[in-house]
Amino acid sequence: MTYKEIMNLRRKLLITLGTLVLLGLTIAGITVWTTVQWESNNEDLQNHYTRSLEAQRVRAATFQAFKEIPDALVGEDPNARQEFEEARVGVQQDFETWADLADTDEEQQQVREVREAYDVLVQNAGEFFDLIEAGAWEEAIVLAEGGLEERDFEDFEAATEQAVISDRDVCDDVRAQAESTRQTAQLVLLIASFGILSLLLLLAAYLASALFRPLRELGHALEDAERGDLDRRLDEDRADELGR
Repeated sequence: MTYKEIMNLRRKLLITLGTLVLLGLTIAGITVWTTVQWESNNEDLQNHYTRSLEAQRVRAATFQAFKEIPDALVGEDPNARQEFEEARVGVQQDFETWADLADTDEEQQQVREVREAYDVLVQNAGEFFDLIEAGAWEEAIVLAEGGLEERDFEDFEAATEQAVISDRDVCDDVRAQAESTRQTAQLVLLIASFGILSLLLLLAAYLASALFRPLRELGHALEDAERGDLDRRLDEDRADELGR
């Protein structure tokens, strides 16, 4: 009987246990991978939600600042220009925060487009206040109702709306990716769990038939031998440690 044959039982047990360990490591790896992916997706979602909120803050703050234009036009607020400039300070801060959240070239391009539309608004607003201070009311009215309201505000609104929609679409994509990751992880974990359960059942059946039963028979034979009964015969054909 060769050494390989003698080590047959041990080798089978080691292979089975090694397979169980491998499947256990697979489950642990899938769990870690799923956790990392989940955290990454949540971080992406949070960033894009924040970007969307900052874009809307820029839009809301800009509208709030440009409310001073009709106030100046009707002559109700002589400090309209000063209040306009003060309101713009908050817009500048919102732009900086929004720009810091832009990770991709597309997102940076969106910030530039909104900023360009905003700069046009500010430039024309400056001309408007110059006309008001110079007493050129008719020209100021034409600029406010024509250039600022019908053209510049529409361009600014369209640019900011596109940025918000883009972030919303990205959030939808990230959620879909997170759902796909969850389903993939569930499938792999289900397969691995089924494999472990199957191996455990096979191991239990193998141990019962190939190890526990012959050990019981060996125990009975030793008890008989202790009593002087040497008639019990054991299986000598097993190519493993018990057979030897």
